[in-house]
Amino acid sequence: MVEEGKQVKRYVWRKKSIESLRKDSNDIKIKRITVKDIDQGSQEVLAEEINNDIPKAAKHIFNINHQYNALRELREKLKQNEILIHIDFSENNNCASEVQSVHFGASQR
Repeated sequence: MVEEGKQVKRYVWRKKSIESLRKDSNDIKIKRITVKDIDQGSQEVLAEEINNDIPKAAKHIFNINHQYNALRELREKLKQNEILIHIDFSENNNCASEVQSVHFGASQR
């Protein structure tokens, strides 16, 4: 149940710019990194954001299940002289690229 006006804290992914000095010169380098940050807002705003994301999440889950089932069916029906090549094109999710950059170290300081 959403309480009107009640404030909540949550974690969000944000891009931040940081300045650093280059080792080989005194030039300032600006890097954009992705950080996990604490955000605060009302329960109403959080509930609205979640409700807006539900259709995208449902479509994403449907696509995963459909792709898994289709791939399994193809693999089971392969003939002796056939091969299956699976190329996974990632979906264009803003969140995914930010989380991936942190996970794979692209945003490490």
